[in-house]
Amino acid sequence: LGAAMGLGLVRLLIRERGMPLVFVSAVVVCSGVLVLMAVVPEQWLAFVAALVFGAAFSVAITTAFSMAQRVAEDRVRGRIMGAVQMLFRVGLGAGALGMGALARSVGPIDVGIRLDGNQIGLLAGGAIILLGALASSGVLGRKELREELADEVDPG
Repeated sequence: LGAAMGLGLVRLLIRERGMPLVFVSAVVVCSGVLVLMAVVPEQWLAFVAALVFGAAFSVAITTAFSMAQRVAEDRVRGRIMGAVQMLFRVGLGAGALGMGALARSVGPIDVGIRLDGNQIGLLAGGAIILLGALASSGVLGRKELREELADEVDPG
């Protein structure tokens, strides 16, 4: 349901804010949802957060794939998209395995609030995703790329 909500919003968001900002914002929201789920482990909140995460994730991935297609030259677009798909799938798998391994190997700790291994895994995942968003914002903030993406979305 959350993914469907995100797909419904993505075109409007891109038209209003531009692809780079929408992508980075959606990734930051994904990070924030994981952190929220870690520090407020309530079941009802997890269901709401899953909707928000699904919406943000679908916006992020749709926007990322669109940007990759737009900037890739015709002669290499298939290879670029294959590499993007592979990196995306490997990244998701490695992230899930890493968060699970961390959750299993770390015992409860007390840092003002008591965190179990699952919460620590979610915090670590949220932090890594946030670092990725910050790193990509530098690349996506380049004026040439912003202009190229803007020309493709709104030729004028």
